[in-house]
Amino acid sequence: LLSQLHYVDEIRNPMEVPGWNQEIEVSEEELELAKQLLNAMKKPLKLEEYRDEYKEGLMRLIEAKLEGKEITIAEEVKAAKSLVDALKSSLESVKGV
Repeated sequence: LLSQLHYVDEIRNPMEVPGWNQEIEVSEEELELAKQLLNAMKKPLKLEEYRDEYKEGLMRLIEAKLEGKEITIAEEVKAAKSLVDALKSSLESVKGV
């Protein structure tokens, strides 16, 4: 999620997001893991490295459907149980790159 870019048509005013100004509590462990993850992912921005993978996948599905191929739906990815687990998982995947 941290490496996802948004296209102009996907961006909306934060004031329209329910709960945008809601106070949340973040533990010291969560904050430290988030900092480690951000530092591990820090690199110069090269926009040519990014593609709209959603749009590409959608176009592949449309083309397959037009060719009469059967479309199968992949299983949903299960959400992380906690923020700490999600941060640790992301940090491990970045370190492995």
